[in-house]
Amino acid sequence: MPSKPLKSKLFTQLKPRQWAMLLSALLLVLLIVILCITVNMRANIQRQYTSARNEVGAVFYDQMNTLCQTFDLVDVPGQDVQVNVLPTMRRCYAAARALNEAAENAFGRRYAVLTAEDTAAFDSAFAAYDNAFRTGRSTDSAKEAMRQCVTNARTLLSSRYDGERLKPAK
Repeated sequence: MPSKPLKSKLFTQLKPRQWAMLLSALLLVLLIVILCITVNMRANIQRQYTSARNEVGAVFYDQMNTLCQTFDLVDVPGQDVQVNVLPTMRRCYAAARALNEAAENAFGRRYAVLTAEDTAAFDSAFAAYDNAFRTGRSTDSAKEAMRQCVTNARTLLSSRYDGERLKPAK
């Protein structure tokens, strides 16, 4: 007569206390596996979050740096400020401002580089240029206002960036 497989004999001979111990051990192994998977997923999400923050910060840095370098052309003889320099600066500023807002909304206030005062100063300097061109007046005061904005922007970039990696505000 064939005998029952060893496995079924082993499980049928277990007492309730042994079943409880076996189930507890299996449940513990399952919880450990779930915990490992969760920790791994969290670490992956954190890496992606950091990568996205660094990418936004790098593009912001590039835009603001380009704005600052473009402003340096204002003093170069033969440069058409109204046609060449300011439109490039406006595009860089618009992109940087949008990225600054996105960084603040996505990663928190500590990762916004430009403050409300900084954006108001840039807006005012651009408006001063527009007003000077529209009225045919000298752009000297607008240039000085923009120079102050660019100087502040360079200071912000050097204090808030480690290379091209954005550091949180203190």
